[in-house]
Amino acid sequence: MEPENESKSVQNILDIEEVEVVVKDMETAGDTLVNRNMEIQDDYEFCRKTLYNLVEVGAKALDEIVSLANQTDSPRAYEVMALLIKNLSETNEKILKLQQDTHQIEKETGVVDNPQSVTNNAIFVGTTHELQKLLKQHGNKDDGAEK
Repeated sequence: MEPENESKSVQNILDIEEVEVVVKDMETAGDTLVNRNMEIQDDYEFCRKTLYNLVEVGAKALDEIVSLANQTDSPRAYEVMALLIKNLSETNEKILKLQQDTHQIEKETGVVDNPQSVTNNAIFVGTTHELQKLLKQHGNKDDGAEK
């Protein structure tokens, strides 16, 4: 048998898919992590500035609506004031949530802890004898099913 046919039969026996392994050098992986860190930081800063601007504009609008509600004693003005207060408090909560989410993303991507971490996955761990034994047992099961 050719080596390619042998590997295909081993893959068929073990019911595993062919896996393509891509190896990047550490410089490329490090550059990718640095770029990802910069993107996360840029997005965080943009969202944070936007939310702060919304809070500032909302606070100014709230001052005017409070004044208007006091002058007119209109139920609608008080309703709008209450909705604006609710929206401002939710925006403040979003600022805190944004910080938590950004920290979680950095933690998951390894940007904070170890930017040059490498993960190796093993498909089969054992001796060649154990592999031959496993293949032989699996081969006997297939022979019994064909009869």
